[in-house]
Amino acid sequence: MVYEVKINRQRISALFDIKGNLLDVKELLVSLFQKIPEEANTFTSNNGKTLMYIGRDHWMLRGQIEEEEELNTLLKPGATLLNTSVVLVSDTLTFFSVSGVGAKDIMAIVSSLDFYETKFRENSVTFSEVFGIKALIKRVENGFEFGVDQSYGDMVEDYLHKSVKS
Repeated sequence: MVYEVKINRQRISALFDIKGNLLDVKELLVSLFQKIPEEANTFTSNNGKTLMYIGRDHWMLRGQIEEEEELNTLLKPGATLLNTSVVLVSDTLTFFSVSGVGAKDIMAIVSSLDFYETKFRENSVTFSEVFGIKALIKRVENGFEFGVDQSYGDMVEDYLHKSVKS
């Protein structure tokens, strides 16, 4: 069966791993986001940046790579609030997008996560697995995005294209 999907390996992103409680994260990111996600496994986007609340006191901030220096200056990794940790991790994940009519079908092949809208809503994000590899998965308009350890990028890209043709 051939699936009607578009697969795209994305450019590297500016990516920050943030650990801290909701109040501290709000204070840290007030200039970037008016509203911070308060429910685990949800995200919000603003001006091309996405803030993902992926677990207890664990956040990921993703932006364009061209914004990395500006975000690095704003977030001050290593010198942030006493109760907050910010680590620049841009070079760790390779992101892919799967979009189109068959996106959910392809994601059902590559991951055991339940992608039905009642479970994985339009603002959902979570760590799960893609082809048995830990992946940060989020729903986007008309499909999904996921990031895997960059060392697996070529393999995942190959597997994705083979899945489309299966």
